[in-house]
Parts: sequence; C-alpha cells; structure tokens
Amino acid sequence: MKRMTPIATFISFLLLFASIVAAQTPNNNAPSNQAADAALLRQLAAEVKTLKAEVFRLQLELQQARVARWERELERALADKQKLESKGAEIADELATLDQHLSLPSLTPEEREEMEKSKEQLASAGADRARAEQQSAAQDEIAIRRRLAQERERWLEMAEKARKLGVDVSDYDPEAEKPLRPARRSH
Repeated sequence: MKRMTPIATFISFLLLFASIVAAQTPNNNAPSNQAADAALLRQLAAEVKTLKAEVFRLQLELQQARVARWERELERALADKQKLESKGAEIADELATLDQHLSLPSLTPEEREEMEKSKEQLASAGADRARAEQQSAAQDEIAIRRRLAQERERWLEMAEKARKLGVDVSDYDPEAEKPLRPARRSH
C-alpha cells in the first residue's frame, strides 16, 4: 500500500495535466478538436484504469507471497513442536525404563543409588527443559497463526478493494504462493 501512494499521485497528476492541456487548447468549437480531445481523455482514463488494475494485481501477488511465507513458517513451527514432543516422550520412556530397573530386587545398593541419581538428573534437567521448549514452541505457533490470519485478512481486504475497482481477482488464491494463472498484462 505504501508503494501505491506515489503511483496514485502520478496517475492523478497525469489526469490533471491532461485536463489542463485540454482546457488551454484553443477552442474553435471545431467538432474534430473536441472529438479528438474526448478520445484522448478516454484513452488516458482507460490507461489509468489499466495501471490501477496492474498495481492491484502486483499487490495481490505480493500479499500471496506473504501468506505463503507465513504458512511455511507455521509448517516449520509445527514440525519443531512435533520433534520436541517426541523428545519429551523419549525422556518419559527413559524415566519409565529407569523405574522398571529400580524395581528389580537384584540391584545392589550402589547400583540402585547410581540409577536413582541418573533418574533424578534426567527428571529435573531433561524433563524441565523439554517442557520449557514445548511451551516456547506452542507460543511460537500461536504467534505465527495470528500473523497468518492477519495476512490472510489483509489479502481478503485487498481483493475486495480490487473487485470494487473492477479488477478480476479470480486468478488469485490467498493460500497459494503464486497466482493460479499469470496476471493479465495489457500494454
């Protein structure tokens, strides 16, 4: 949207210039001059409309790229979260295995003491760290989902604005990285 302001300003100046030129042209009430001026104004108006449509198409493509980037970010965060959950499950399995070994009556007091220390270290350091990492991953996922929803909403707003200006947005999908079909460029 920041890029659109200079373009819209340029287009406005172009129209203003065309109308000034038309107003300053000597008016001989010649129908051919008036017809030529009207044709020129229609041509300029059509070109302005085409430029506006192209700007909106480019903005939609850019917004689609943003949506796709946040979708990839979400996939990465979900994969990281899954890895952390697996890591947490492995730690829980190790703790369960140590518990089973500790229940064996054939352990010597030294072996039992060694296993209890290992279990205690694993429970305090490993499990706590895994929980903290899982909580951090869950918070990251929430933040990414919020941002993705914002970007999708922004795309919908842009598409609605483009439709109001007569731009065909059916070629675009906010969930796709690229347009469904190449944007129509008319020059």
